[in-house]
Amino acid sequence: MADNPIQPPYVPDTTQHESIRITQPKWVTNGALGLLNQELTLSKLCYRDSSTDFKGTVGEVVNIKRPTRSVGVQNIGKSNASFAPTEWGDGKDQDPSRKYDHDSKFVHDSLSPQHTEETYIQVKLTDNKGSAVELTDEQLDFDIDTFAADILKPQTDGFAQYLDWRMAAELTTRFGKGGSEAQFGLPAEPVSVAAELYENPQTEAQLKEDALAIRNAIIDARKAFNAMGAPQSGRYILTTPEVESILLKDPMFQGADWSGTTDALRRAIVGQMYGINIVTSSELAAMPVQGDTKGVSAGLHMYMWHPTAMIQCTKAPAIPKGATFGAGASADGVALRWLVDYSHEKMTDRSVINTYLGYSTVTEDKRYCNEMYARLTAAKLSGVSLPDQDKFKIMRAVRIDLSRTKAAGVKVAVKGTGTKSA
Repeated sequence: MADNPIQPPYVPDTTQHESIRITQPKWVTNGALGLLNQELTLSKLCYRDSSTDFKGTVGEVVNIKRPTRSVGVQNIGKSNASFAPTEWGDGKDQDPSRKYDHDSKFVHDSLSPQHTEETYIQVKLTDNKGSAVELTDEQLDFDIDTFAADILKPQTDGFAQYLDWRMAAELTTRFGKGGSEAQFGLPAEPVSVAAELYENPQTEAQLKEDALAIRNAIIDARKAFNAMGAPQSGRYILTTPEVESILLKDPMFQGADWSGTTDALRRAIVGQMYGINIVTSSELAAMPVQGDTKGVSAGLHMYMWHPTAMIQCTKAPAIPKGATFGAGASADGVALRWLVDYSHEKMTDRSVINTYLGYSTVTEDKRYCNEMYARLTAAKLSGVSLPDQDKFKIMRAVRIDLSRTKAAGVKVAVKGTGTKSA
């Protein structure tokens, strides 16, 4: 009998990609997060808290620590005599009568603010948001690249659109004109500035006046931001396509060139004004205006904004025991769970991505608000409107109220009668 030939060792075929049936779930989840974050614009402009394997459920409250504002400077010691300058090197520059008193206790200096309290902001997880797609046997045999393109990309695109729309709705409800925090149990209003635009600008001069009015409003909002101690870096101006069109006609506007980028937020940055990036959002333009709407349309929403003004909290739930397989992942402040489960009604597998979601306004602690309100009231900032003191809790956003209430007064020719105002 001939000897059996020696079998060569097994070498995996690296030219073939693994199908979704046998690949690691975390690869799919990480891929979904990468696709999602590329498409986010407005919802990237908030403080984002996320985690995976969350054991809670919808309705639970997450406590997020409010950052400490500042640690004051203390008096440790001081000289007990004034110093009179003398000639250098004449032996008189050392005054023996001067004594140095070392205080036994650190005493707070009134010139330096002291805000060391660590308090918390509560975020309620109000929703379980997800997307489910039924899978065929053929799709389960896709490699990860094909699965990402055909299944995950449409799912994450829809999720990104929802998060941007939700961010716009939360922002205008919490910070918009006529909006109210009362429904959230937190009556608070932002500082605001205003600008009046032409009802129907028809001439180049009127268009320039509109652009100048918006520029002045931005300067006033920046002044208020600085006075309130808002963070210097990472500031944005959030606005709509209608306001963008006015700014783009302004010769002082510095346009941005993001050609070739795949990041949606960068593509939404249309330029800079006074060192602040301007982001355009069509979702913001679609949000209704509440309260007194004279001369105000949804297309005129505008805010000076810092991402720490609002919190978006996402928690990826734990993987259920009944799921075929799945994984949770968190990246860039967003958490998702991806899993494959079985639909008994349709007798097919489903690709499901979901997360628990909640939002909250970032307010300052009461003592800091009272001190800042007194400071701003004394400063009498021109062009800046403060809310009532009991509602002054927001210092990381300024609302810019634009209204088309200025009559154009354009001169038009009328045959046989000279001219008249339109």
